[in-house]
Amino acid sequence: MMIEALVKLQRAVKCYVRRIREQRRAAATRIQAWRRKVVAAREYVIRRSRVRRSVALIEAYRLGVLQRRRMKAAEEDELEALSAVNSPSLERTMILDVTLLLLAPLCSGHASYAGKLTNEFE
Repeated sequence: MMIEALVKLQRAVKCYVRRIREQRRAAATRIQAWRRKVVAAREYVIRRSRVRRSVALIEAYRLGVLQRRRMKAAEEDELEALSAVNSPSLERTMILDVTLLLLAPLCSGHASYAGKLTNEFE
């Protein structure tokens, strides 16, 4: 009877130890899965912030390029306007246009006279 009780006790201890080991393994597996999730979340946050920073850098670069292009185009337009205003050919053209407009009614019948006017300024 004593031996049977000892055998039963030994079996119960083995079952208990087996059950505790399984519980520990399951807990360790859950903890590892949780740790993996935490690490993955951290990596995701880091990756997301890197992507956001790189997108911000790209957008800032593009904005800078666009601003430089706009400034360059504005400068070119301004230079063209200044050179057009200061060019002697434009002054001659403007004087010719004004002269022809003023004298056109007077010289409508005399084409040779209008031709002499245009040749004077060249």
